[in-house]
Amino acid sequence: MRAGTVLSASATLTAEEPMGRGLRGIDEDEGIRKNCERLLENLDHLTLAQMLSVVAAWSRIPRHRRERAWAGARRIWRATASDEPLDRACRARRTALRAASLVGLSDPTFSTAAFDATVAVASGWWIEVGDYDTLVGPLALALPWLLAARAGDPGGGVRASVQLRPPDLS
Repeated sequence: MRAGTVLSASATLTAEEPMGRGLRGIDEDEGIRKNCERLLENLDHLTLAQMLSVVAAWSRIPRHRRERAWAGARRIWRATASDEPLDRACRARRTALRAASLVGLSDPTFSTAAFDATVAVASGWWIEVGDYDTLVGPLALALPWLLAARAGDPGGGVRASVQLRPPDLS
């Protein structure tokens, strides 16, 4: 059992890591790499209607929730000294921009949603569930497997967490 991230002055998250995996293994995790590659491949096959639903969903998430989720992801990168999540997310942004231009979508929000989702997927099982859902949620409307990708745990167990504060209803 490993004590997790401090969420606020009055709350902490305790998380059990998958057996045999530490934060250092984030770059080498085969499941993470496969999920990121699958996301990149799937971006090329989305329709204009799917892209527009992702844009609408991303726009409905309050900015402070996205910022909080990004802060959680940054804590992981600092702990691992890894640029891999950002490298993968940049590739997803380029792929999303190309796919959007092919269907006539000029709104950069779609590529931002793809970037956010890839950051969460590339952060693996170490990102908090709420942060993962915030970053992946909009793109998961078009690619529902993204939600199941977080639920699956490569270590054979489910990451358990206890949150000691009321959920954010905003």
